[in-house]
Amino acid sequence: MRLFVYGTLLPQFQASRMISAYVSDAYEGRVRGKLVDAGSYPALIPACWEDTKEKNILIPECGGGSEAASVLIPAYGERSKDESAFVRGLWVEITREGLAVADRYEEFYGIEELNDYERIWISDADRPEVSGWVYAWPNARGYPDAGTDWWPNKQGMQDMVDKLDKKKDKQDMVDKLD
Repeated sequence: MRLFVYGTLLPQFQASRMISAYVSDAYEGRVRGKLVDAGSYPALIPACWEDTKEKNILIPECGGGSEAASVLIPAYGERSKDESAFVRGLWVEITREGLAVADRYEEFYGIEELNDYERIWISDADRPEVSGWVYAWPNARGYPDAGTDWWPNKQGMQDMVDKLDKKKDKQDMVDKLD
């Protein structure tokens, strides 16, 4: 089974260790949507999310055509408006046990449950024959756009800002002592 990871489950982050034993293969990909910055982790707002005010709607998979992969999801009336926006990540081949571990980590408890993320079916933007599960939000929940299509870039920039802030704080302390 296939899972698209784009945030803290990427190999660059510590959380990836919890699924690494269940992953047999990984390769780059990208999906249509945008990232929002929820602080220490991102959320994907897929471009294919239905734009409706209904409480629950049935949507087809994002980018494919199989009705069997349709998922009942909560809708909040917002979606990624920029159909040209993409999010880069990795497609990982993962066992069912690994998907269950990822479900717990992403706080996905099942269809029609109160989840942090919904798990929906999505296709790769460049290779539509490649599809699998992804954890996504139906809207930004008030969080800002991440300003990047690759979460490690955002984290790398944040690490650099944090280091500069620490350096500035140290310099401020030195200046106060002078």
